[in-house]
Amino acid sequence: MNFREASERIADIVSHVLNAPFFALYLLFIILYNESLDVILNLLTVVLGVLLLVIAPTALIAIESRRGRVDYFVSDVRKRPKFFIPPLISYILGFTIFQELGVRTIALYYLCYFTVTLVILLVTLKWKISVHAAGVCGPITFTVYVYGLEYCLLYLLVPLVAWSRVALKAHTKSQVTIGAIIAGLITYLTCLAYDEIYFLNF
Repeated sequence: MNFREASERIADIVSHVLNAPFFALYLLFIILYNESLDVILNLLTVVLGVLLLVIAPTALIAIESRRGRVDYFVSDVRKRPKFFIPPLISYILGFTIFQELGVRTIALYYLCYFTVTLVILLVTLKWKISVHAAGVCGPITFTVYVYGLEYCLLYLLVPLVAWSRVALKAHTKSQVTIGAIIAGLITYLTCLAYDEIYFLNF
C-alpha cells in the first residue's frame, strides 16, 4: 500500500466513524455525562438517540443504497433533497418529546439538529455542501455553548473530517468550510434564541 492509498484508507475510516449520525450519538453521551438525569431518563435518552439520531435519519439512505440507487454518502447532490425529510421529522419529534418531558438541554440538542438540517437542505437545493463537516461542527458548537470552553478541543475534529472529505474527493475545500461555518453559526443562533426564550443561562 503506497502513501496515497494509505491516506485514502484513513480518510475513509474517518468519514465513516465521524459521520453525522454517529457523531450525534457520541455527543449525546457527553450531554448525559453533564446532566443529572435519573436512570429511566438516561435510558430513554439513549434509546431515542439511537432511533431518532441514527436509525430514522439514515434508514431511507440505507434502503436506497442497497437497491443501488445511491451510495451511502449520497454523493450525487441532485438526489440529496429527499433524504433530508426523514431527519427533519425525526429531529422535530425528538425536540417535542424532550420539551414535553422538561429536559430542555436535550430538547435544544434536537432543535439545533433540526434548524441546521433545514438550512443545509435549502443550501443543497442550489449547491453541494458537506454534511460531514456540518455534522461535526454543529454539535461541537452546541457542547461548547452549553457546557463551556473546556470542550473547545473537540473543534480539532473539524479539520480532520474536512480533510477526509477532500481527500476522498467527496467535497471541495469550500464545501467543507461552508458546511462547518453554517452549522456552527446556525447552532449558536438556535442556542442563543432558545436560551433567551427560556432564560436557561447555560
